[in-house]
Amino acid sequence: MTLIISIIAVFVAFGALILGSMAIKKTEHEITEFANVVRRDFAAVRGDVDAKLAAIDKKMEKLERRVDQARETEAETRRMFNEVSRDLAVLRDSVTELEASLPPQFRRRNHMAENQINN
Repeated sequence: MTLIISIIAVFVAFGALILGSMAIKKTEHEITEFANVVRRDFAAVRGDVDAKLAAIDKKMEKLERRVDQARETEAETRRMFNEVSRDLAVLRDSVTELEASLPPQFRRRNHMAENQINN
């Protein structure tokens, strides 16, 4: 009787091993399929993100170039403004010297213009 019980126990053990290995194979297969789906989705998302990053990088480069151009233009405008201001100051000084060099009887003051400026 013990022999029969031990043979049955061996068959039950082999059955448990077979069922366990089948469950492991099924689980490994499901995990592999899930991992493939996740990899595929991740690759698609990564491709989209890479494309968007490339577009953003291009836009940033364009904006940086425009900012650099604006800074150069601003610097050129300031330089020209300073030159015009200096030329205007020189011209004002020249006019003042010219007025001072004229005799008083030849100097003409425009009283209307001075009144408009003062108001």
